[in-house]
Amino acid sequence: MIKYWNFRIERHENELFITRGLLEKKQTTIPLSRIQGIGIKESIIRQPFGYATVFAEVAAGSVEESNEFSSTLFPMLKKEEVEDFLATILPSHAQLSEKWNTVPRRALTYYLLRAFIPVSLISVPVFIFFPSFMWAIVVLLFFGLFIGYLSYRDTGFQLDKHRMLLQYRKVSKIKMIVFHKRIQAMEKKQHVLHRKQNLATIEVSILGTNSTGTHYRLKELEEVDADKIADWYSHWKRAE
Repeated sequence: MIKYWNFRIERHENELFITRGLLEKKQTTIPLSRIQGIGIKESIIRQPFGYATVFAEVAAGSVEESNEFSSTLFPMLKKEEVEDFLATILPSHAQLSEKWNTVPRRALTYYLLRAFIPVSLISVPVFIFFPSFMWAIVVLLFFGLFIGYLSYRDTGFQLDKHRMLLQYRKVSKIKMIVFHKRIQAMEKKQHVLHRKQNLATIEVSILGTNSTGTHYRLKELEEVDADKIADWYSHWKRAE
């Protein structure tokens, strides 16, 4: 309530104007030309209730202030209202679909291992020095495996003529909408096990706040899907 009190967003020709704040009123202007991507974030707490946050990845120098809230386009709204919100504020980023190209079932092992290994490393010193707290490690392990499974289930992508939609999860579920012209680089990665299983990871890079790059990774895709994304990117690069 303090951060986003009386939150208001307006579009004036080629820029967005945001006001917010209870104890201190803050104003932010975001030129549309500096928006590199639009994200929809569903935290693990808000997701069961159907709420999401809409934010923008903005290139350096595009906002009047540099803080963690400067890119928030709407702090909380119902998931089914996101489409109408984007259609009003940024119609080029609207028309969302729920038909995702997802990762194959054989990728599940990697997602679970990435969740299991850190917890198992923590459990060793806990077992030695604080054995009475091993119950917490067990709880943390189940939580980690649960997040690993959700990450596997939620990872996917969509392609259309001019833009790419990526969906992934760390703890929160994030959906990114990125136009081809905003992508600075794209890289396909494979290690030995990936090559044997015909899997690949795609990394997409765009400009970020404070002149730093922002990177998105879709891990353990079908290799043919990774090649499809790479071909889509290369085709439009040649066309430019």
